[in-house]
Amino acid sequence: MTLARGEEVYTTGAPPCIGIGLKWSGEEYSAALRGPVAAVLFDDAGRGEVAEMLSGFTDTHFDQTRLNRIFSGSRHLKPWQVGEAIAEAWLVAHRNCYFPWSVKRDMRKQASSLPGADLVGLHVDSHGNCIAFGEVKTSSEEQYPPRNMYGDGGLRKQLKDIRDNTAVRDDLFRYLTHRAVRADWKERFQEAARRYIANQSDVRLFGFLVRDVPPNEMDLKGTVRDIGRNCRGSMVIEVFGLYIQSARLSDAGNVLINQVLPALLWIDVKSPTEEEDSGSEVFKFSVSSRDGFDFLDFPIDAFGLAIRWLMTKRIAYALVVSFKHLGDLGYLV
Repeated sequence: MTLARGEEVYTTGAPPCIGIGLKWSGEEYSAALRGPVAAVLFDDAGRGEVAEMLSGFTDTHFDQTRLNRIFSGSRHLKPWQVGEAIAEAWLVAHRNCYFPWSVKRDMRKQASSLPGADLVGLHVDSHGNCIAFGEVKTSSEEQYPPRNMYGDGGLRKQLKDIRDNTAVRDDLFRYLTHRAVRADWKERFQEAARRYIANQSDVRLFGFLVRDVPPNEMDLKGTVRDIGRNCRGSMVIEVFGLYIQSARLSDAGNVLINQVLPALLWIDVKSPTEEEDSGSEVFKFSVSSRDGFDFLDFPIDAFGLAIRWLMTKRIAYALVVSFKHLGDLGYLV
């Protein structure tokens, strides 16, 4: 699914530090939550790797259900978590970024906030791969700029720390290095590492502010002007303000947990074997989703009841049905 760039509503600053304001419609925001943002937030890539590695240990339906629940994460999402996922998905889609290691995998406790930059990864520019850092803030505050742009924990200070402090960049570089050793993105990292070792300012730095208020250039103008004053030689800095219309970030966690997480189930309908066939048409439904796995047996004439049962249990909001016994015909219910 393609993530919308959004309508550009303002620009501020000049290279090497610029600020861009963008606006998402309600439809664009909803599509993002149900697609790339959910994939980032629930770490679909990482969970797929875990499922493959542990597949031999889940001998029963109950084992599989238990494993999925362990890795489904917190049932309570905070706006800042959604904001970080939006920023990551947007930078991947529209700034040639790649963030290979989800910070969720480093958390000892669900919903905690780890020290260091919010995003650490790679960016592709005209010279190839380089190291990329990102800092993200989320705010519904109806003032411009919001308070989390300032102070010791504010976006401006965080960006300046990465810009000015080689030790901070080195810490983040080491963090990524250890995770690249046996990774399938090792060669991309090695290319970026060569550039970083030759010039520790040869990085791409992104700031990202996610808002659910009307757009206003004052959100970014002061920060971009301040950061651009002493920007080092080859460092490029971009700061984005993404404004979401007709939606509240405070509701995003509830939407993701109750609608997106259980959605997109795959149901395989398989004919009974000859040994199982006792004259009645009984088929096995193999149901899987981001937050669970189940097996259900229904008579063929109870198909409609089965689907209604799934919907009333809030297991699915979208069902993809594959009829193996009818020649792999697919239906979207």
